Amino acid sequence: MHKIFILFIILISACTSRNEDFSLSKEKTVYKIPQHIMDSLKGGEIILRKGRGFLSEVIVELTGEDLQYSHAGIIIKSDTSLFIIHTLSNEVSNIDGVQTSSIPHFLEDVSDSSLCILKPNVSPTQQLLIQKSALNYLKEQAPFDYAFNNETKDKLHCMELVHDVILTGINKELIIPTKKIGVSFYPFSTFFNTPNFEILYEMKPHSKHFKIK
Repeated sequence: MHKIFILFIILISACTSRNEDFSLSKEKTVYKIPQHIMDSLKGGEIILRKGRGFLSEVIVELTGEDLQYSHAGIIIKSDTSLFIIHTLSNEVSNIDGVQTSSIPHFLEDVSDSSLCILKPNVSPTQQLLIQKSALNYLKEQAPFDYAFNNETKDKLHCMELVHDVILTGINKELIIPTKKIGVSFYPFSTFFNTPNFEILYEMKPHSKHFKIK
């Protein structure tokens, strides 16, 4: 039980923080997504990043994957603008729970080029349904889930939000939960070890080399 509690604390810290304590570097690289990728986005894509702090490094180790990701959100296209729906705690945001972020703001907490955009392998109509589902979750404004309990839906953490948005939108589970030291969680490897997602852009080729430990 003690190990489970420690994992919860680490997951909360790594997945909620835009500007984490214990930063490994004071220098911040300004990252940009290539314009041709931005122009290709339709809405409903998934965006992954790893934060700059020490705790994001720890979550990468604890998930047992050779992947460098610790946070996820859903890309939304409205007319000609793009933004992200994700969930953060009020310790690092003016809003607690499900909220929006501009893409430049989301990129402010990218560590070591650890950024990836994926398209669910679904029909164009289903992709629109995923986007509509994400917007509905935004309206509900569920608070952040500090307990990381996938069974309760009154609060949501970042990967739980992405999972539930897709499941609600298209009635199909594309992100499969797994367990580690007795804790059920949604691994980032699920984006790369199934045919359910297609990589549109990855700054560093983490997914080409990952192995499940």
